[in-house]
Amino acid sequence: MARFVRILVTPYLAGYGAKLGTATRHGRFLTSSSKELFMDVRKFTAAAWLPAPDTVEAHEHGWAAVEHWIREQEKVAGAPSVLLTCDFQVDDHGLLGTYRRGSTHYSAKAGGPPSSGPVFVYNPTRRALRAAHDMARSAICVWEHPSDPVLGWAGQVYAVDLVTGQPTRPAAALAEHLDRLLLAGNNGYADRPGERDARRILVELREADLLGEDIPGALAAYEDISVEAQKRIVGFIDRLRPAHKPFSADVKDL
Repeated sequence: MARFVRILVTPYLAGYGAKLGTATRHGRFLTSSSKELFMDVRKFTAAAWLPAPDTVEAHEHGWAAVEHWIREQEKVAGAPSVLLTCDFQVDDHGLLGTYRRGSTHYSAKAGGPPSSGPVFVYNPTRRALRAAHDMARSAICVWEHPSDPVLGWAGQVYAVDLVTGQPTRPAAALAEHLDRLLLAGNNGYADRPGERDARRILVELREADLLGEDIPGALAAYEDISVEAQKRIVGFIDRLRPAHKPFSADVKDL
């Protein structure tokens, strides 16, 4: 069984120099009877996220909260923010268009250079979130897409929830299972042992009624867990969820 051993914190320099910010990488050593593994989770000088708004009013309030947070981080970093979206072609109307016209804009497909200013990633897929990780050297802000939840990611990096103003905490009940899932993922869950162990752990999570937690999102915070590996976990989870059968009734019952 995997167990938490210790946290290791080292300056994140990666050859770019201190001027690109003081983001750090936190690693965790995980051990089992047959394996010892170091998993690298990215930490930022500041991180925030906006849960996907579900009303027009929530959308407007979300923009106000995001813009205020980003402007404050620009002051801290002494550098302007950059915008990252999945595609370069985005709706130029409304608040996103206003922000885009005042910012340097990159797409996840093409990527962007390391940024000393905050990185604002809007409606990211898993691939776009990883691209934002690669760019951010200080602060990061994520506007959640309803189809790609980031609650698990936010908990792992302690991102501030811009609705509540509070740091997001990781789900305590998930911690031990997540450690073992990380340990099984050193080959991206693509080999037989990794897939077998991942499926077993996910079954345990289902039995503990924890399969509804944002497990792929939590894995996304770990740079050694690739986007492809995250997608495999999504596939495993989908196959474990009960199928929704369409309603049918016998004519005699109608």
